Amino acid sequence: MGASSKQIAKELQQHQTQEIELLAGSEAIFNWFVQTDDLYVFTQGWCIGLDVVAIKTDAELSGRKFCKSDYRLLRVMGKAAAAAINKQREK
Repeated sequence: MGASSKQIAKELQQHQTQEIELLAGSEAIFNWFVQTDDLYVFTQGWCIGLDVVAIKTDAELSGRKFCKSDYRLLRVMGKAAAAAINKQREK
């Protein structure tokens, strides 16, 4: 998206120092979400959302076991992440 290496390093450092609290039983879906960071679709610099074909392919090839509710939660998290990325871009 045109960020410099210095900007990327600063952003990564900021996120590494932040703590989050997970709901009981949500660790697996959160870990899946974190592992999808390279599976987003961008158009003209705007984040459209998760590439669901890539998500499905990645899950199948890695042998990931998931249910429909896991997938729905992943989509919700992906939509929130896309909105946050786009909001940051607007600044």
